[in-house]
Amino acid sequence: MTPDQLRQVLKELDGHREALIAYHNVPEHSATLVIKNAILIPDEPDHTIKVTDGTHIFILNPSQIAYIRITLKQPINPFASKL
Repeated sequence: MTPDQLRQVLKELDGHREALIAYHNVPEHSATLVIKNAILIPDEPDHTIKVTDGTHIFILNPSQIAYIRITLKQPINPFASKL
């Protein structure tokens, strides 16, 4: 994933969603990072990808991310009828 692709994906983080970021090629005990109430920090002069929970800043390395899970704004009911 390129930095631009990662930034595009993380634009959905609006402070009301949780992001789980899973890494590959790292020790198992540090293979995932959960950020509650995550917000993408706008691009800065250093062009690193930064996310905040309002208390901490997390700097992400796109080349080591295996996948990202972002909670939905509203859960989807797969059993709802499609009328």
